[in-house]
Amino acid sequence: IRRGEGALARDVPTDPGLRLRITEPEQARAELSKVYDTVLETRPGFFARNDSWWNRVLDDPETDRKGRSPLRCLLAEDDAGPRGYVLYSGLGRWDDDLFLPDGQLDIAELVTADPAAGAALWGDLLNRDLVSTVRATIRPVDDPLLFQLADPRRLRPTVTDGLWARLTHLPVALSLRRYACPVDVVLDVRDDIFPQNEGRWRLTVDESGEAVCDPVDKAADLSLGITELSAAYLGGTRLGTLAAAGRVTPPRAGALARLSAAMSWDPAPWCPVIF
Repeated sequence: IRRGEGALARDVPTDPGLRLRITEPEQARAELSKVYDTVLETRPGFFARNDSWWNRVLDDPETDRKGRSPLRCLLAEDDAGPRGYVLYSGLGRWDDDLFLPDGQLDIAELVTADPAAGAALWGDLLNRDLVSTVRATIRPVDDPLLFQLADPRRLRPTVTDGLWARLTHLPVALSLRRYACPVDVVLDVRDDIFPQNEGRWRLTVDESGEAVCDPVDKAADLSLGITELSAAYLGGTRLGTLAAAGRVTPPRAGALARLSAAMSWDPAPWCPVIF
């Protein structure tokens, strides 16, 4: 996001009780963990962080900075506690030809529990002095910022791989996840590595969202590989899209649409760290 192109829309959510506070990352570890654990409950792709993981996230050796500042932390909080945070560093540069600042702000991680906290953090980051470019990596594909800017077309997103999933115990995995709507389908699954996943499975999800997956000896509604099922597992890849690519075969009319809708999910899967 280049300077001058990151103005927030006039109607973004605001909260007069929200405060921003700059602090050292290590000193805010408890606040960071509280916000992260709140989002963990709602966002597919997040995984629980223990102290070892926070040590890795906050690790900031000078040899890895490549001229950037030490890691900084900005908290969004109210009287009840933290609602969002951002970890970032700055790279100071100056354009001698134009005699203008050309600094860059690199956002390592930004996690918020509500829209107002996100807007407050972004509003601060996008208006820092001497910064010409703000760069955020490993962001979710449905980042709220895409719809909070006055001119979101000025963003320059690049889509890359964020998280690979591979089911190793199919009936347990399909039984434990949540679904967007009821469904009752028989899947014919191929798996060249784990033969216990091969065969036909009946997946039944009732109105309450409870799921059961058992082996059956019945005609299949859909035929697919474990790769395709794993891709759809976190809710970010639609089975309908995979079918359009010839990766899913729908023998019975309507089964593909129902299962694709049931396995889709909001929000989109997001893993904010490389591991």
